[in-house]
Amino acid sequence: MNSSNVYLYNINIEQGVLSSIIFDSKQIDTLDVELSSKLFYFPFHVLVFETVMLLVDMNKPVNEEFIITYLQKQKKYDEDSFLEILSASPISSLNSYIEELADLAIKRELRALSLGINAQISNSEPTDRMLDSIETALLSLSKEQQGQGFLQINNILAEANKHIEQMEAKKDGLTGIDTGFTKLNVLTNGFNAGDLIILAARPSMGKTSLALNIILETAKAKNSVALLSLEMPREQIALRMLSISSGVPLQDIRSGKLSQAQKLSIKSANDLISTLDIVVDDTSVLTIRHIKSKLKRIVAKNNNIKLIVLDYLQLVDSNDNKDRHLQVSDISRGLKLIARELGVSIMALSQLNRSLENRADKRPMLSDLRESGAIEQDADTILFIYREDVYKKQEEKQKESELRKKGIDFQSNFKEDSISKAELIIGKQRNGPLGVVELEFIKQNASFREKEIIKSTVFEMGFR
Repeated sequence: MNSSNVYLYNINIEQGVLSSIIFDSKQIDTLDVELSSKLFYFPFHVLVFETVMLLVDMNKPVNEEFIITYLQKQKKYDEDSFLEILSASPISSLNSYIEELADLAIKRELRALSLGINAQISNSEPTDRMLDSIETALLSLSKEQQGQGFLQINNILAEANKHIEQMEAKKDGLTGIDTGFTKLNVLTNGFNAGDLIILAARPSMGKTSLALNIILETAKAKNSVALLSLEMPREQIALRMLSISSGVPLQDIRSGKLSQAQKLSIKSANDLISTLDIVVDDTSVLTIRHIKSKLKRIVAKNNNIKLIVLDYLQLVDSNDNKDRHLQVSDISRGLKLIARELGVSIMALSQLNRSLENRADKRPMLSDLRESGAIEQDADTILFIYREDVYKKQEEKQKESELRKKGIDFQSNFKEDSISKAELIIGKQRNGPLGVVELEFIKQNASFREKEIIKSTVFEMGFR
């Protein structure tokens, strides 16, 4: 045996455990910890254990004769090794010894992982691929060690009561993070860890603007936020954040033609945003694997990250040749799994199908989600943005164009308000009611705010 494995197995414990379950196989059903072939280091011990479990499953006697017969048929019988097992003293307290075997098995897997890392380094594997595989392997080992077995309801209730106490102690009463919008918080209880939130709308409705509003407010509440912007460069994001926070029109900031008062407002906004823990990655081409790797690394560095925003879902790349709707299904499922794995809220922006514009009522519905019904299935919460003025403006322009083509001089009397009504529609919520939160959209700095008197219509109390 390799001397480096001396402390990675215990032949006496392995023989004792096998001897115990051979002489009394009923013990298997009474163990507090789960027996697995991974726990045994020696190949013949693995064979004997698997044979015992096969006999149990087949409801056949677990005894020396049946085990030997089965192993002989497989041409895997080793008489000397089997006699050593039978001669070992049965163990009275199996649980403790099985836990010891489980600990040794984890150490063996860690050693195998370290050897794999060395091999990847030698083969000049890409760094991001190496980190992704290492993180996945470690997380798998951690979950395996923690176990996912049954728990008594009294233990689960204890956890639930502890959660209730923690919520009572919180001043805002939210189970999740503060979105910055009071009524949205009331209806959703904030964005919760492990949830995938979809923020969807047609172009020009303000998806990115609302996302930046939520990012700023979440960060002001002392949470760290990460933004993956596949569409907008980081400089433009910074300019829009400055406009939202300062109230200075975005066009003025972009042109650089600012009054002294505007410069002071921007400086104050700059000083505030600089204190917030917001990180931005504006890599324009990312696959779900790249996203997972990046997020694992940033969360490992900063465990205070509570919200991750992706702008936007349909821009995530795919390396396979599947139909696009299947690719988007894989992406949405991947984002949900990442949210659960990292224990964070992920808000992904999404486009909607153009077909909704052919309806009289253009308010979005779940069926309007673009390219994949899987988005609806994977998301915990789906939010839609609707602004009637956007469609009114489009309709008036189209009407004017059509009449002029016919030689009719027509001038639209439509006036675009600087502040327009907006609806944030909760189209799906797995753990709460559906509803509509009325907001206002401020066009000069592309931001949303709550109306002084917020009216929310909960049109379906229930769970989705």
